[in-house]
Amino acid sequence: MRELSEDLREARLEWRDQRLNLVNKWLANAGTLKINGRGILVLDYEEAEHFLCVLNDRRLLLAIEFNVDENLMSQFPRDLDSPDLQQALCEIHFLAMVQQYLVESLD
Repeated sequence: MRELSEDLREARLEWRDQRLNLVNKWLANAGTLKINGRGILVLDYEEAEHFLCVLNDRRLLLAIEFNVDENLMSQFPRDLDSPDLQQALCEIHFLAMVQQYLVESLD
């Protein structure tokens, strides 16, 4: 698991500057575009692919850090003893929902 974590960390560092520039661009534009008073994020197809990668990297890092396996993924976060693990599992599920929404909107 540690080797996988290190490989992922190295890959993330290679893309960090490029993705950081994209995130800053998205955040700068998000406040200017509004629907019903709420900021929205508009991405072209290539940016959406990068955004999916950013979301997936975060999910993978959380899963590695907290040793989340299929068994843990099927449990309700509130049933777990560790508040940190509860938070990590909630974040993993939330990011998965965002990824699913994004993929569906690309069709």
